[in-house]
Amino acid sequence: MKVPIVVCYDVARPFTVVVFFVISILDRHIARTTSAAIIVVLLAMLSLLSIFAYIEELQEHHAGYTAWDAMLYVLLTLPRRFLEILPYSLFLGVLIGMGTLSTQNEITVMRAAGMSAARLFASLLMPLTLWILSSYLVSEVIAPIGERQAEVRKVLTIHGEDGALNVMGGHWFRDDELFIKIDAIDDSGNLAGVTQYWLDEHRQLREIVASRRAWFDSQDGGGWRLEDLTITRWQDGEITVERRRDGVWENDSTPEFIESQVFVDPAKMSVGELTRQIDYARSQGLGDIDYRLAFWSKVLQPLSIFGLALLAVIFTVGALREVGIGARMVTGIMVGLGFKYLQDLFAPMSVVYGLAPFAAVALPIAVCWVVGLAGARRIS
Repeated sequence: MKVPIVVCYDVARPFTVVVFFVISILDRHIARTTSAAIIVVLLAMLSLLSIFAYIEELQEHHAGYTAWDAMLYVLLTLPRRFLEILPYSLFLGVLIGMGTLSTQNEITVMRAAGMSAARLFASLLMPLTLWILSSYLVSEVIAPIGERQAEVRKVLTIHGEDGALNVMGGHWFRDDELFIKIDAIDDSGNLAGVTQYWLDEHRQLREIVASRRAWFDSQDGGGWRLEDLTITRWQDGEITVERRRDGVWENDSTPEFIESQVFVDPAKMSVGELTRQIDYARSQGLGDIDYRLAFWSKVLQPLSIFGLALLAVIFTVGALREVGIGARMVTGIMVGLGFKYLQDLFAPMSVVYGLAPFAAVALPIAVCWVVGLAGARRIS
């Protein structure tokens, strides 16, 4: 009796090891196939968008804004375009990669061996997580720097005079009871044409301070140094005018913070920048819906990516398992456009109907997951 038991033990143990390595090899094979498809789709979409963006920039009919300037602008904003198309590229790449496996009957063999749709989806978690981590690296470090440099350089090239960046119509800035109008910013973060409107406790204008130039002093606790001041005061029915050579504006808002407000759209900011802008807007009683929408879009992006990937697996295992790559691409494009249209539909609702920005971003993602989970249950 012992011999058969030993023999069975010796046979079963290698079998267990083989099964383990088969599953590991399948995971790597699925990840490798889908990642190759994702890279191809990503490069193709990024190239097309860059070409269209370059053509659009060439239509900027401004003296001094050359084709080379347009090329630099497109290159500097390339990380932002990467982030914009990444969810849809991942979805289309997974759809094409899994479709390739299905066309070669590999998915059929995996399903026959006992791999469920959930297990196939689990094989995609690692490569998708790596793509998500790389997107956050680009979003938080690379894209904001390139976006700010691109916008500042463009304005400097088109409207710059002696290194000043003219802000179209001026930029208004609030600090409690102080309202500031900034006429221009140079490429070093210095302000030009700063006009401060000071209000009293009854919110009546009591003082106007106009300065020719302001620069941020990071030492001695921070703050802005004002030059060539003209101070106009209203007191007891009289108006007095005073001129000073310099002055101090105690405010810890950095040049980067002001540049982001002036030049960078909320959707192009990093999560850290959005957090600072939201805190500032709340402290000043200003509207922050655009910043909150952009914030939750970035925070919840992993859920949208995994949800779209789940849809890709369901389509491949279910309705699209026997169709060609053309049909899969059309389906992927239609689903991607539908998801984007849902996002574009719910976002304005937060402004018009008072829908919470979190809900406006989360609802399309929830729809994606509900459809994916329902499909997984149907084919399991």
